[in-house]
Amino acid sequence: METYQKDERQYVSRRKSPRRRYKRPVGVLHRGQYEVSRAVEISEGGLMVARTAGMKADERVAVTFYVPEAGLITARAIVLYDLENDQGEVFCGIKFLDPDIEWQRSIRRYIASKTSYEVEVGVQENKQPKTYTFSKDESGKPVPSCA
Repeated sequence: METYQKDERQYVSRRKSPRRRYKRPVGVLHRGQYEVSRAVEISEGGLMVARTAGMKADERVAVTFYVPEAGLITARAIVLYDLENDQGEVFCGIKFLDPDIEWQRSIRRYIASKTSYEVEVGVQENKQPKTYTFSKDESGKPVPSCA
């Protein structure tokens, strides 16, 4: 198991809403190419996803993802930053542009319904720099998990 640790205080200080672990597929339209990526976190304001080919900070993208209650959501977004692990895998912080108030409420309710385990882990994460741990699936591909 490989670990990447980055002090995210500069990003955390900009955060305006709580987040929740969100390990689900996310469609990303970037420079006319559509790819399915995987999300790690979700908030009312955006997502953290595994970067698709060539995606960089300050670029605009469209993301499609599923949220219970709201269903499938498609949003315009901008890439704010990226974080690279020791395997060269990059995760991007994506901010929604002009979010719809209804699906934003659905995301808020989804985040508010965190399990007690997620709440405890969230408290620990706010006290320490975030750690991304990577294990390998059956095919040998790295799979991220926030610790």
